Parts: sequence; C-alpha cells; structure tokens
Amino acid sequence: MEFYRLAIGARFKFFGRTYEKEAMSMAKDDANLGYVFMGGLEVTLEPGSEGKLLPPEVAEKWKPPEWLMKYMRPEPGETAWEAPPCPTSSPSGGHSQPDASPSQG
Repeated sequence: MEFYRLAIGARFKFFGRTYEKEAMSMAKDDANLGYVFMGGLEVTLEPGSEGKLLPPEVAEKWKPPEWLMKYMRPEPGETAWEAPPCPTSSPSGGHSQPDASPSQG
C-alpha cells in the first residue's frame, strides 16, 4: 500500500516501526516524533485502519508523478539512476590516503 493512499489517522508500519498519518506527507511514531514520508513509499496498513483509506478519486490527486514512482521502485534488473563514479584521487593532495600524515602548516 502506498503512503499517499492513506487517510489522516491511518496507522501503518514502515521498516518495523508503527506510525500514524498526521498530514498528507507527515506521520508520527509511537514516541510522538514526526517524520516526512514520500507519497510513493510502500507501507503496511495496521489492522483496524482498513477503513482509513482515501477515496480513489482523492488519492489520485495525491499520487506522485510516474517518473518519481519509477525512481523509487525501479523494475527488477534496472537501476533508477546511475551514481557518478567515485574519484580515485583526492583533491586535497593525498591527505585521505591510508598512510598519509596530517600536514604541519
């Protein structure tokens, strides 16, 4: 179930923690700490919150754009984006090398 489909007040789990939706992009955990959630995140609806879903026509207005949904959940075997390669040399003159000593300046 995607986060954007939940109505305010719905309880759900995300990575093993329980939250309650407070606004269209926010939820609080059981310790009453607030968190921002992206609409396309997959969450698990808690028992008793089945009736706390937005009507389909309202949920559609909150659905993230298709490109963002693809970025968040690429198809099996494809990546959503390519990370730039890690640099092999340090612009700081080698100070990040394992045996480098701090400069005396």
